[in-house]
Amino acid sequence: MEDGKFSCRRAFDRELAHLRMRIVHGLERNHDVKKEDGTRRSLPPHNREPGRALEGMADPCRGVTEEEEEEEEDSLEQLRFVFNLCDRDRDGVISVDEFRQIGRDHFDKTKPMEVLIQQIDPMGTGRVTFSMFRAGIETFLTSRSARSRSTSQGSSNIDLPSSPTECSSMLEEAFGSDSLVHPLFPSSHSLIPNGYHTDSSPPSCDLTSLSGDGEDDAGTPLHSSPLPLRRQSLPAGSAVRDIPGGFGRLRAGRHSQLAIPVSPALSRSKCSTPAEQEAEEMVSQLSDQLDDLSSKLEYLEEDQRSSLGARERLRREKEALQERMEECDERIRSTEQLSQRILQENDDRHAVSINRLRRESQAQLDDLSSQLQTRKEEIERYRLH
Repeated sequence: MEDGKFSCRRAFDRELAHLRMRIVHGLERNHDVKKEDGTRRSLPPHNREPGRALEGMADPCRGVTEEEEEEEEDSLEQLRFVFNLCDRDRDGVISVDEFRQIGRDHFDKTKPMEVLIQQIDPMGTGRVTFSMFRAGIETFLTSRSARSRSTSQGSSNIDLPSSPTECSSMLEEAFGSDSLVHPLFPSSHSLIPNGYHTDSSPPSCDLTSLSGDGEDDAGTPLHSSPLPLRRQSLPAGSAVRDIPGGFGRLRAGRHSQLAIPVSPALSRSKCSTPAEQEAEEMVSQLSDQLDDLSSKLEYLEEDQRSSLGARERLRREKEALQERMEECDERIRSTEQLSQRILQENDDRHAVSINRLRRESQAQLDDLSSQLQTRKEEIERYRLH
């Protein structure tokens, strides 16, 4: 049991360290892309890279166009996975009340969940099928992507740390110590996906693997192999662009995991201010959840230690009671044997006494009989004379 706890602790430490490294590299990459984009914009149009002259007039959230069918199938499968996690009774229908309770329990927010519920259940029936869930999620993420683009059109400044040291300090302050561990986080599940889709295909909600194809702002291909986070090397062009709010920790049977669904909008460097705010909010939520899980783990460990102490004390008391019972049984057996021996001795002694009394009585009777006979003879002789 202790070995399993320590293995979960080590696995979660690896996941947390890798998550920090990904966020640091992502922030550095995003900062470098912003600087490169600003330098390119300051150059004359004829000195810019071919095909990038009208970049400032292009859509700030450019979609991925390669392998769309595979991405749609993967996104559909991931949406089905999330739907199955919410569908605990496996009847193919999600209860709106249960969906609302998930948001209230894990994020303490009701307004975003109500907006999402209006999208997935526009008729207000209270029961959502997979087709309604898929259409509502697409509508919700598309509208949020449009709001993000409209909000970030007038500003390209993002509040990023200026050095890797500041990145590490910010992550250390947000996540806390590396010792925050809990066995509820399996080592094979990643907390932050590798890539984010930007086209109109169904959103990627990969909860257990990394996915993402296409290119980043600098034209560097993104890593696309769906490997677990702790086994996948960090690609040179990857960047953490958007860490949206999500469904939180969903329980499926006896398994639990902290999952973050993926936004369909891949924000570019000049429209990442809302994404950074949302990322900061998500990091704060993750930090709070880690603190809460750490306190729960400490409480459970203390309770386990007290339970083990109580169990050991009860075991010792049981052994002492068993020894006393054995002693009592031995005393009872010895007492029974002594009682039987005393009774036998009494019986023997009484038998001897009775026999002696019988013999004495018989002797006295014989003596009295002889005396009586003598008296009779004397009386008879007296009559004759």
